[in-house]
Amino acid sequence: MFACLPELKKEWNRVQVEPVPLGDENRLKLISESIWLDFPKSKHQCSRISIGAWNDFGVQGLFCHFLQYLQPKSLRELLHVPIYVDGPHSENLLNLTNKKDFGRYHPEFPKRLLKYFLPAKENTKFRLITQLNYDTYLRRFARTFYVVHRKFHSDLNFFEKEVNRYEELLSENRLEPFYLEKFRYFMYPDFTDSEDIEESAKFFIKKGDELYDSKLVMESVGFWIRRTIDGTDQGFYQFLLEILQTYDSEFLRDYQ
Repeated sequence: MFACLPELKKEWNRVQVEPVPLGDENRLKLISESIWLDFPKSKHQCSRISIGAWNDFGVQGLFCHFLQYLQPKSLRELLHVPIYVDGPHSENLLNLTNKKDFGRYHPEFPKRLLKYFLPAKENTKFRLITQLNYDTYLRRFARTFYVVHRKFHSDLNFFEKEVNRYEELLSENRLEPFYLEKFRYFMYPDFTDSEDIEESAKFFIKKGDELYDSKLVMESVGFWIRRTIDGTDQGFYQFLLEILQTYDSEFLRDYQ
């Protein structure tokens, strides 16, 4: 299972991870607070693609808005850790449909995101000030990524099978750009991998799951599959949990 992990760990060990100096910590604090406070005013920075309105765009659109505050190169330098150890992403564009590869994160990266990019975690006043921004612009991302992760992990046999299939298709250069389309309706209660009731996957489901945006559900599925392959799933999941515990604790409590 997850055959590429040993090789990735070798790559992780080749990269020197340095502590963040105090000066860069202060800069990260200012940038992080600016993002949370001013995100509604941001304009997307990806001129080559159309990302749609706030309530419609997906992960690429979110990334394009973040670019107004921080380019990947600058983020990497401030965090003193690589964002990726391998993969097809460019400095200002996420390549999410590559048939041969995907961006493999360094495991320290999500840990430092959590440390420096959730200022409300330790600051109740800041949370109150930025709660509306979370509710309006970021909540649908956080909730969708959480419920997809929850459903995926409610049937680990199904999840491992899908991860292995994705990894196999990648290794054989057979991963089609629209492979994840089959997961658009993953959050629907009647989603299944088999017509045979005895053989089909058994998932955790909640009333209203089918209301989650199908495009974002599909992107979330791809994200968690890839993070499991590159070994950073726990780091990103912990970051997601902290966001929800900070801004959306009632939802987190009720979605059990």
